[in-house]
Amino acid sequence: MEPVNGFPVSELAARTGVPVPTIHAYLRRGLLPDPIRVADNRFLYDRRHVEAVGLVRVLRERRHLSLDTIKEMLPGLLTPGDHEHAFRPEMWEEVLRTYLPEDGGVSTAATLVTTARSMFCRAGYADTSIDEICVAAGIAKGTFYRFFASKEDVYLAAVASVADAAIAELGPAPADEAAAVDAAAAALAPFAPLLLEVASRALHGEPGHAEVVPGIVDRIADHLAQTLAGPPDAGRRAVDAALWRVVRRGLGVDVPARA
Repeated sequence: MEPVNGFPVSELAARTGVPVPTIHAYLRRGLLPDPIRVADNRFLYDRRHVEAVGLVRVLRERRHLSLDTIKEMLPGLLTPGDHEHAFRPEMWEEVLRTYLPEDGGVSTAATLVTTARSMFCRAGYADTSIDEICVAAGIAKGTFYRFFASKEDVYLAAVASVADAAIAELGPAPADEAAAVDAAAAALAPFAPLLLEVASRALHGEPGHAEVVPGIVDRIADHLAQTLAGPPDAGRRAVDAALWRVVRRGLGVDVPARA
């Protein structure tokens, strides 16, 4: 039997900077090519997976596209059954033209998401319409549907974009974990209405909602972990504490002063 070229999921995570649980979530949603099965419980990955994970990460983190929107794009990029030519270069170029900005500007998708995030924070899901988002963003309604299939789609993208917005507000590297909690809480506070609403919708079983806030926490925690001294989970602990503080304040519960 010829040897199978590939590497384990831990190496895929190391190459892409995407955590293993997130890679598994992408696989479950059909966003990545099937892994190479080499045993009943052993799978390997290759260049296709590195490129696919990288594409999903770029479109999620920098262009704020939802996983559903990305999934719609991927059939044009992935050529089933062709490991050597799994990614068609002409389709990469089409994706870049459609979803990414030209000349370093802000993409249409990002403008829609930023506008939607502000409006959902202010008025909530039920009282915000696609028409209102398009008017506020200065974008035609027909253009909206090039990027998002529905209000639900842009809502989830808007919630996911909280991670980028909060990271941008964190400022200089915190001196210690306590300072990181303060900084993260201040950065997340403006988005409390949106975070509380998506959590409520997740508890009511709305599809796609349960994974959004953990994704935000992971991204901010990874950002803090790069600057904080101490144990590897210091960034995650700081974000968890900050988010709990924001939730308590949002619910009107007193938050004890930090000693």
